[in-house]
Amino acid sequence: MGAVRSVLMLPVRVVTGVGAVSVGLPAALAAAGRLPADAARVIEAATDLVIRIENLTAEVDRVASDVRRTAAQTAEIVDEARQAVLEARGAIERVDLVVDEFRPAMRDAAPLLTEFTARATTRNVAAVVDALDVLPELTGLVVPAVRNLVELIPELDLVIERLDNVGKVVEGLPGARLLMRRAEAAAADS
Repeated sequence: MGAVRSVLMLPVRVVTGVGAVSVGLPAALAAAGRLPADAARVIEAATDLVIRIENLTAEVDRVASDVRRTAAQTAEIVDEARQAVLEARGAIERVDLVVDEFRPAMRDAAPLLTEFTARATTRNVAAVVDALDVLPELTGLVVPAVRNLVELIPELDLVIERLDNVGKVVEGLPGARLLMRRAEAAAADS
């Protein structure tokens, strides 16, 4: 009986289905009519999105290029700083050696320097600075004079030798000893 009922109900279901289709058909056609406009809006939004993505990609490429350039410059600066640190370490080691060598002398000189700084006045310091300013000029005058004296040494040796000879001759003169004793006594009295 259930099968017969199903068969008998079949025309009713067909009519109901057709009615439902006829009711939904205008809505479906209206939706289908909006489909090209909706598709155009979706395509336009997608196109705008692609353009924005391309612009962002270009900006990211520029930023990445700047970052690479900055990283290269930073690496260069780091290398230079590393080299400067190595050179500074070498200089510090050399200074340490010098300081270690002169440390005992500096300890010994510390009391003298303390006394010097306690007694030194601005006038003393100014005098030392003035003397240092004049030193090159004085050196220019003294060095030639010393050279001339060095050139005279052989001649001075000859003069001394002759004076010795004259002294021996004078000692041999009668009364020379008496004169020498009187000169010694006069020198002792003064």
